Amino acid sequence: MPRKKAKPTRIVKLDYGSAHTEKARYASREDRHFSFNLGGADDFRDGAFYLVGVIDGHRGAACAEEVARFLPSVIGSGSSFRDAFARMDRVVRDELSNNCCCVATVKGVLLEDAQPTLDVAWLGDCRAFVARRSGGVERLTADHSPEKERERIEAAGGMLVDDDGCVRVGVRPDDDDDAKTVDLLAACRAFGDADFKRPKPVVVATPDVRTMQLDSDCEFIVLCTDGVYEGLPTDERVVGGIIKAKTVKCKVSSSQGREEIFYIRWGEGIDNVRTVIEIAKSHGIIKGSGWMTWADAPGGPLKIQGSEKMRKHMLDNPDTFEALKAKVMPFLGAGGADQYASALS
Repeated sequence: MPRKKAKPTRIVKLDYGSAHTEKARYASREDRHFSFNLGGADDFRDGAFYLVGVIDGHRGAACAEEVARFLPSVIGSGSSFRDAFARMDRVVRDELSNNCCCVATVKGVLLEDAQPTLDVAWLGDCRAFVARRSGGVERLTADHSPEKERERIEAAGGMLVDDDGCVRVGVRPDDDDDAKTVDLLAACRAFGDADFKRPKPVVVATPDVRTMQLDSDCEFIVLCTDGVYEGLPTDERVVGGIIKAKTVKCKVSSSQGREEIFYIRWGEGIDNVRTVIEIAKSHGIIKGSGWMTWADAPGGPLKIQGSEKMRKHMLDNPDTFEALKAKVMPFLGAGGADQYASALS
């Protein structure tokens, strides 16, 4: 009897990598990431899966480190996302108390005789995107914001508090209704945060999950924390780039050998408004990176979230922009010593 020909194993090649800022906004970097693979070093065979995730730590990095270390194996044991997230939350809540983190996780599965699938699970405001070969970028996640979950938060005994323009989740310490102070947290879904989960869970660790099929139009997936997307336009298109150039030879000034940074905006050229904002930030005139504050702005302190919104405000208020530009010009020095100088010439 002739032997039945074995069906060839389908193999999918996967390239993946990660990136982070060289200089963190805070004294210690709290975000983490992981990649986990059950298919070999570089490929994934029928029935195998891979996991990648980004973790936005807050109130310290310990929770993010714990989740990066153990969440892949919890999911890999066969648990559903909801069960795995619940188990992970119990561990970090009991062991790390008030430390916490948000997460976006992608699980890709390769099945025999079926289209490869992608499961995306997330807590908080970490985001996932898919870039398509046909053009365009599709966002796969929707942020968990306190405003969207007001009813659930208030039913659990929490409240929403406007903290200088940022809506946060609030609870009274030790569930004391007469307490004059309120503990605040920006996230409404996260691992950890034990003080926001007793006696009732005001902050929860229940993920949203989305499943999609991978096809030839899916070019790559991007997972990121708010440190990457914060300040981008709301339509999330790439609007320009940052160029670092070095003057190799110059006969008309003393700029030879100097490196300079240019903010380029597609269709417009050098973006001198964004450049002025970045100079002001580098010299402490504007403080902060997410929420940015110009304390002595004309007409009173100016506080705006994100570089793009600050840029729009400057474009809408040219007198304010000229005042900021006048503030930064002294830092350019003789011959334009600042790395942004050429963008303003």
